Amino acid sequence: MTRRSPIIDRRPPGRLLAPGGLLVLVAACLVSFPVACDSRVPPRPNVVLILLDDMGAECLSSYGGLSFTTPRIDALARGGLRFTSCFATPACTPSRVQLLTGRYPFRTGWTDIFRPEKDEGLDPGKEITLARLLRDSGYATAVAGKWHLGDLSRNPDHPRELGFQESCLWMGDTADGAPSRYFDPSILENGRAREDVRGRYGPDVFNEFLVDFMGRHRDRPFFAYYAMVLPHAPFHVPPGLAGVTPEHSDLDRFGAMMLYADALVGKIVDALAELGLGDRTLVLVTADNGTPEGLETRLGNLKIPGGKRRLDHFGAWVPLIASGAGIDTGPGTAGDLVDFSDILPTVCELAGVEIPRDRVIDGRSFAHALRGESGPYREYVFVQQKKRCFLRTAGWALRNNGRIHDLERDAYLLEPRDPSPDDPERVVTARAELQGMLDTLLGGLPLDPRGEDEAAGDE
Repeated sequence: MTRRSPIIDRRPPGRLLAPGGLLVLVAACLVSFPVACDSRVPPRPNVVLILLDDMGAECLSSYGGLSFTTPRIDALARGGLRFTSCFATPACTPSRVQLLTGRYPFRTGWTDIFRPEKDEGLDPGKEITLARLLRDSGYATAVAGKWHLGDLSRNPDHPRELGFQESCLWMGDTADGAPSRYFDPSILENGRAREDVRGRYGPDVFNEFLVDFMGRHRDRPFFAYYAMVLPHAPFHVPPGLAGVTPEHSDLDRFGAMMLYADALVGKIVDALAELGLGDRTLVLVTADNGTPEGLETRLGNLKIPGGKRRLDHFGAWVPLIASGAGIDTGPGTAGDLVDFSDILPTVCELAGVEIPRDRVIDGRSFAHALRGESGPYREYVFVQQKKRCFLRTAGWALRNNGRIHDLERDAYLLEPRDPSPDDPERVVTARAELQGMLDTLLGGLPLDPRGEDEAAGDE
């Protein structure tokens, strides 16, 4: 079944949705765990949020990709709901902050990647995270994999301060360098260094930790944030994979890493089934930004250069697959516009948790799409990198350097110039409308693209 949302149907633009407009969540029973309420109220779902590292949507065959094999993720897409228009940011930290706070980069100040030599990390005194909201409502919370929101060598308690009761994390970039995330990894578990992982492969350690966490909390709702370290560079051959060697190309080794990441996703899904939690758990699979630069993949009949660190379609277009609890539509696709700010209000609505009212939350819940209901759809998504940004509606994309793209002719923002002036009135009207949306969103905040280079740095 393919649902044709208002976005796919390209209805004429309606009234402007106020940026960060107040989303009122009505919970039938909102109390601390354990929840004692009317038996007609469905139990609050477990949530497993899987974030792959550096993988654009074009990498998956379920999105039209032809370069890699990911059978377990594609099976989730076939059995769940696949969003075709989900956007992160082109870089690691801004996407992760936006996902956890529901707020755009210009509001949080996180417009570039975390750099331990100059950044203090995401401040728990200023931002409220999804993990904190769920923890305070009775959820068990855990994070495993990549943090990149602060220097764990300076503050190993940072995940707990942001709402994660348990953690198993790669040390990440520190002021002294970047220790291994893969072979002989440097890992902190609940703030303490793991001394038993020499000779281990880091992705396996993170996966085992989350499987154990889910088993220990099977009798209460939990939130597991699986921030995978795969398939981020350095490109290598994961253990146990035949047919690929270190002498193979970067693309071949990246494909091997994709296959290993896919198998780890499968292990999480299998563990949920073995625990009897499959029907009680919402699994979301997405990625933090586009595919690494220098890797050319196939999307249908197109050759796509890796978009990571570029403010364009392939820098920010990521998969979003929803499976399990809360999906009442049956398998299918959804064309609704979604960006990373929407994860927080969606999960909060499903969990019966009220979102903060003391700050602007830019996200809009797409829970109605999971239920197959009509609802307040997004009129635009917003993507920012440093001081550059673009705003994208169903039919147009406008960059803050003034360039406009007609998505009916240039769906992937590949044309380097404005549309042909064969219909200038149509272009002028669209430009004025999108510029008005952008000005309203930014509230007068200047985002000057002049002098900004394309690179966001590595992470």
